[in-house]
Amino acid sequence: MFRHHHHGMGSMMAFNWLWIVLIIIILAIAIGALILLIKITRENRQIANERLRALEVLNERYAKGEISEEEYHQKRKTIEQYDSLK
Repeated sequence: MFRHHHHGMGSMMAFNWLWIVLIIIILAIAIGALILLIKITRENRQIANERLRALEVLNERYAKGEISEEEYHQKRKTIEQYDSLK
């Protein structure tokens, strides 16, 4: 009256392989996202350092009297605008 269906080990192994592949894909995506985040963080840190250095040079030139106050403010504004475009 009742039939017992035996799928055997083949379907169980296929099911297990599916989970393994899914886990590998998820891990690959997570690792890729982490690498991208690290890269972006390093680039942002480098941009911030370059901006600070540019402002230091600008401040030094203004303090030495190499540029006028008007030129100082213009260049500072340019540095700040350049930074916000990135």
